[in-house]
Amino acid sequence: MKHTSLAIIASALLAFGSMSIASANEAHAAPTEYSVHVHIIKVDSNSGKVAVLSDANLSTLSGKAVPFKMLQDTAYVASVTATIDAKGKNIGESIVPGHAEAGLKMSVTPITMPNGAVKVEYAYDLSSLVAMKSITVKGKTIQLPTIDYANGNGAGIVGVGSPLTFKAGDKVVTITISKA
Repeated sequence: MKHTSLAIIASALLAFGSMSIASANEAHAAPTEYSVHVHIIKVDSNSGKVAVLSDANLSTLSGKAVPFKMLQDTAYVASVTATIDAKGKNIGESIVPGHAEAGLKMSVTPITMPNGAVKVEYAYDLSSLVAMKSITVKGKTIQLPTIDYANGNGAGIVGVGSPLTFKAGDKVVTITISKA
């Protein structure tokens, strides 16, 4: 039994030692720098019109995520506050604004594969402001935004310079990776 335990420990130490050597060798290799091209369009299904929403170039290293945002901030009246004096008289009102953020947030991570191809991992959060409802209480009007949310993630293996295309809600996203 002691002999078997020593054999297991010895093989584990050998495996750990070889992993440490491999990890040390990989750590000395310079990571590949990539240019990440993100192209986003929206197609109106009724008219067939295509709108280019974004055409961005970003830089990152292999294995490092690069964030991308395309957001619109809409201000609205979140609340109305009244100032009352000691006699109970309204002596002033102030508006407290709110902000509804809608659009696309995504993260793209290119990873160099041993065969030279690139694994592209992506994750996105998509939101859209679908309505701004006004509500009046005791003569004071506030607004309530309605926001739809969707998110997703995925990955694909592409050659350098080859596009990866996916749909995010009503948007079509194309990611092209090239060496910087």
